[in-house]
Amino acid sequence: MIPLTKPSIGINEINSVSNTLKSGWITQGPKVQEFEKNFINYTGAKYAAAVSSCTTGLQLSLISLGVQPGDLVITVSHSYIATANSIRHAMAEPVFVDVDKSNYNLDLESLKNFILNECVVKDGVIHYKKHKNLIENSPTLKHLKKLNGRISAIIVPHQIGIPANVKGIKQFLNNYEIAIIEDAACAIGSIYDHKKYIGNPVGDTVCFSFHPRKVITTGDGGMVTSNNKKIIENIKSLRNHGMNIDPYKRKSSNKYYFDVHIDNGYNYRLTDIQAAMGVEQLARIDEIVDERRQLGEIYKTELSTIKGLSTFENEKGNLTNWQSFPINILTRQNSKQLVRYLYDRGIFSKRGVMNSHEEPPYIEQSWNLKNSEYLLNKTVLLPMYNGLTKKDIKFVCEKVSKFFK
Repeated sequence: MIPLTKPSIGINEINSVSNTLKSGWITQGPKVQEFEKNFINYTGAKYAAAVSSCTTGLQLSLISLGVQPGDLVITVSHSYIATANSIRHAMAEPVFVDVDKSNYNLDLESLKNFILNECVVKDGVIHYKKHKNLIENSPTLKHLKKLNGRISAIIVPHQIGIPANVKGIKQFLNNYEIAIIEDAACAIGSIYDHKKYIGNPVGDTVCFSFHPRKVITTGDGGMVTSNNKKIIENIKSLRNHGMNIDPYKRKSSNKYYFDVHIDNGYNYRLTDIQAAMGVEQLARIDEIVDERRQLGEIYKTELSTIKGLSTFENEKGNLTNWQSFPINILTRQNSKQLVRYLYDRGIFSKRGVMNSHEEPPYIEQSWNLKNSEYLLNKTVLLPMYNGLTKKDIKFVCEKVSKFFK
């Protein structure tokens, strides 16, 4: 069976984890600091905070950027459900806008239409007119009082590693009081604006995932980058139960520090064991992404003669990291049919990006998201991972070709 994905782990990662285990520092310590420093150097951001996952990074970003219980946060439904869930974890509620069918990302025109036609603006603050309709079907909002529909943030995913138009979104939102968070769970190594790595925030923060499906992994884990020191300091406190000092600094200093917990924080730390793996994975990032881009080109060549499907094309100045390789079905067939067909022939694939508004926690709310629903029904993600061979790709493409005949 050809898997959908698998991590690329070398001897350096294994030795680094082994050495960390022997060092005695296995929770948050020097390796976490090293990983954060190296991540800053790679992305060009000024500050970084390692966390337990991208989901917790999104939640802590929302809280640190002033999102209050009962607020609303704009995002897309066409993303892994963790994006929407992180908003509810911050005691806010997602409001969904549609995506662009050509790149799976938040559609700027849909955002403009939503704000200009479905919202009112008071002193630069956006308020959703239909917020009362959300309350009845929201486990987050129905227990709160005095809701005014305030939209305080937007989360913009770089879907499956494809750079979103965050610059255009920010330019449109410049006259509004709204925080901008980039969900870069899949986008480490992707490039926008010709040469910039995703991670140096266009908005306020960028959140990454190191889940095993991602381009680099720490087993699980995440990172938040920002150019605002106070935001990262707050995230570092909240990730560690609201403590006012970094555990490594406290334990390695010659001075004794008494613990003070300045906020109601969480246990959202990345461990040194995970960071030891992350340091070595990040050192190989260019090699890893280059190989995936080569595999992507092989896929595009092999699929180019098959009628009934289309493949993604990078927009000018942007380069995806090919975290996933999507194809779109142009015939009457749908993604479920192709996924089942490939599975029966020894190939794992996956329906395109899920829609949160069609999942049980959100299904009772009503959203008009035609592009999102179309893409889920017509997009399939083919196997993509380092170590995938040209022979494997040819086999996959042969089976895809037979499906359309």
